[in-house]
Amino acid sequence: MGDLNDGPFVLATQWLADVLDRCAGGRESVELGELAPHLAEALRGVAAGLLERPESITVVEFAGPPARARRVRPGDVVAIPSASCGYYLAVMIMSNRFGVAFGFFAGKRQTARMPSRDEAVDPYPVYSDDDSVRTGRWSVVGNDAALLELFPSEPEIFHVSGVAETAAGVTRPYSDEEAEAFRPWDRYYQMFYSSEHLHKFLDLRGGRVH
Repeated sequence: MGDLNDGPFVLATQWLADVLDRCAGGRESVELGELAPHLAEALRGVAAGLLERPESITVVEFAGPPARARRVRPGDVVAIPSASCGYYLAVMIMSNRFGVAFGFFAGKRQTARMPSRDEAVDPYPVYSDDDSVRTGRWSVVGNDAALLELFPSEPEIFHVSGVAETAAGVTRPYSDEEAEAFRPWDRYYQMFYSSEHLHKFLDLRGGRVH
């Protein structure tokens, strides 16, 4: 590093300043893939002799050992990145025939951290999958089984027909108050949300899926 000329450092500083400006303004997050072309540009500016033909560098790829697949377990708190910087926090409640049930904490956090047990929550869990945990898009920030007490032990799905159902097949009519909370008539309402797109619904509703 000490042998590099000023060019790569100037480019890196400019790009980092741009990243911080974008996140501070709440406009968008920055993916790792965006770093590659900037790194390639910086490497092309390295003085001759430190790298072989640095001017010929056109593509930079990030490589490393394959990540081990991570499956969530009850009490795990996952951090879901927002498209406009920050994170939504949810606790994994259970996995059943409907999918993986997550209970969400209200609002968005600036950092991926463990929530406290007195923070506000959305009382209606959401069914999704754990694909984004296994791929690393969602990070597991910790586990606290006591957080499960903040949510229903048997999360229900709410049918548009007016019936709530547990994975065990127990049904009941849901109240007008409940319907007003999760709005099954909304065109965006779903009984199951793909983890790949869940952050979009959270962004759309200011931290709430329903």
